Amino acid sequence: MTPVRFCRRKSRGSSVVTRAGPGTNTYIFAFVLPLSLLAITVFTSIRIADKLDREFLEEVAVNQAIMEAEEEDGDAGMSLEEKPSLPRTRNRPKREAETSSK
Repeated sequence: MTPVRFCRRKSRGSSVVTRAGPGTNTYIFAFVLPLSLLAITVFTSIRIADKLDREFLEEVAVNQAIMEAEEEDGDAGMSLEEKPSLPRTRNRPKREAETSSK
């Protein structure tokens, strides 16, 4: 925004005087700063995405190694249906019927 200056003349009232427009440096700054911020944001997001991909692949490799180790232990021969399922019971005291003695 260009600064505006008001001058008062005694004979005609007030008039407006403006300065010259913005210079080349102002235009360069106005375009380079947002573009540089955008470039930094894109670069940072790419680095974060690569880091997350690397961590995910490491986690998948660890999970796969754990599954292979479990299969080698011999647990693969047992099926889940062979394990006896225990009925769920609550540990409550039994109520006794009250007898009235009249």
